[in-house]
Amino acid sequence: MAPRPRTRLRRVARILVRVCLIAIGVLALTAAALLLLVHTDWGREQVRRRLVAALDDVFVGEVHVGKLEGSVLGDLVLRDVVIDDAAGMPAISLASAHLEFRLWPLLSRTLQLDRVVVEGLVVAAHADHGTVNLAALVVPDDQPNTWDVDLRSLAIRDGELELAVGGQPAHLDGVEVAGSLQVIAAGSTVATRMSVGGTWRERGVDVASFADARLQDGVLEVAQAELALGAVVLKIRDARLRGPGSLV
Repeated sequence: MAPRPRTRLRRVARILVRVCLIAIGVLALTAAALLLLVHTDWGREQVRRRLVAALDDVFVGEVHVGKLEGSVLGDLVLRDVVIDDAAGMPAISLASAHLEFRLWPLLSRTLQLDRVVVEGLVVAAHADHGTVNLAALVVPDDQPNTWDVDLRSLAIRDGELELAVGGQPAHLDGVEVAGSLQVIAAGSTVATRMSVGGTWRERGVDVASFADARLQDGVLEVAQAELALGAVVLKIRDARLRGPGSLV
């Protein structure tokens, strides 16, 4: 049985928290020890190696980060990032990710990302023996999240999604994503305002979606959601979903 949207949203949020915390935590700790050297090529290479080692503990497959640029103190660029699935095939890859973050909020267990820009993202989803590879991408962790996340601006440019789950594969080209995401650990709250667009390659049809939603204490509140597939548009306003598929 496929996971419900609420479960997927919470799972994505938890994965985002773990990956970003590890990435920024490793960078911050390493910067403290190598403060005079991290802005050299040698220093950034040491940080890159530690970052890859930490991410290898999060993901089932191998993680590759080609190069780090910028400053590990708040304005960083990761290039040529690849995350393999359990079969050793690339599941997520990106040409570059530009992260602008703040270190001080980490003292109050808050991950604040002022701006994240991802270029050339490619996501390859396929089924292997009935299991979608992306669903088994992360090492299981039952520990509750105790960090807040404030992702104020997310932009994904020139992305591609490949979906091969039974039948012919489908591709979404020219994927553009823009939005924000907040996670509040105390109330198990996830709030997002996000738009996604692209072109369905096989059909030559434009696809666009938008969602302004909040998940809190097991209740999904949708202030506004739209899905446009060519000339067909589906809109949802002021909906609440509680329990296994019940509208309230």
